[in-house]
Amino acid sequence: MKASTINLVLMAMVCVFVVLIIASSLPKASVAEPVAIATSTRPGWSVYTNKRYNFTFEYPVGYRVEERVGGFFVISAPDERVPQSGISIDIRSQGLFVTYPGALEQVERALTVSSDTNIGDWRVFTGTGKEGMISGIEFKQAVMRIASGAIVAETINREPYKSIFDDVVGSFKLVR
Repeated sequence: MKASTINLVLMAMVCVFVVLIIASSLPKASVAEPVAIATSTRPGWSVYTNKRYNFTFEYPVGYRVEERVGGFFVISAPDERVPQSGISIDIRSQGLFVTYPGALEQVERALTVSSDTNIGDWRVFTGTGKEGMISGIEFKQAVMRIASGAIVAETINREPYKSIFDDVVGSFKLVR
């Protein structure tokens, strides 16, 4: 009786140990702490700096910057309750964004473009979704060329994101 109890306890401990090892190896989403600095070019804005991916950008005080998946960031308004809302910045350079031309082709496939402008190193498109779940919805998408491909930012073109999108992407800088 004692041997079977000891075996059960040992098996339970091994199971807990295995779960802890697996859990510690999973990618972690993190909510970034805003870094407010006096040199922000916009009053009432903070600066987010990511040392892992070597970039920085400005965003309004009170908004949240969250890394949802390694290299995919979302900027959300303080009262935002819809998880898909916000400004997304995808720096993963994968899939459709492996090349800069591929990222531009994706914009052309997804949107009926109504405007195409440049803001700093970004090419910024405003347009309406062509098909599927995005059909008829107005978006802003921005594409920036980097050595390893393209960085893409986007938002549904509605407030509060519509009025800050150009300032956020315009302040985005790669740092070393």
